[in-house]
Amino acid sequence: MSEITQPDKTRERIENIDKIRDIIFGSHQREYETRFDQLESNLSTFEAEVRSRLDQLERTDKNFSKTIEALDEIVYKQTTSLKQEISASKDKLEQDVLTLKNQVLQELERRFTLLTEDKTSKSEMADILMEMGLRLQGTTLVPEVKDAIQAVADETQGKNALLLLEQSPTLE
Repeated sequence: MSEITQPDKTRERIENIDKIRDIIFGSHQREYETRFDQLESNLSTFEAEVRSRLDQLERTDKNFSKTIEALDEIVYKQTTSLKQEISASKDKLEQDVLTLKNQVLQELERRFTLLTEDKTSKSEMADILMEMGLRLQGTTLVPEVKDAIQAVADETQGKNALLLLEQSPTLE
């Protein structure tokens, strides 16, 4: 065994170098290895925490997406419903306005017809003015004129001629 081969010598030298290194840097190297192991552990913990939070964010994002979609659908349904209600109200109001317009026009037509039917004619007005003039003078009407005025008043149901007949004989 006196003969040591070349690879054995190299191996022996390397072992010696390792021993020397261990003696010189041994405590520092163990400290570095400990710190390195601690950093790897912290990194794996941090990585696990980041993954957990990312998963949580994805779940939250999905929940928000579902909630937003549900709210969008609710808003769309309510908007559609309100549009339909407004349209129905508009149609009903338009119909009510047309009905009211027709009623007003019919009432105006009826009143206009009443005005033309109840209107005092020129001859009736002349008789009334004649009687007023005679009453102002203090004289009375001839009975035939009184009867004619009464007949016209009964015929047209006008109140002007009737009021004049019922007043006192003299105006003050």
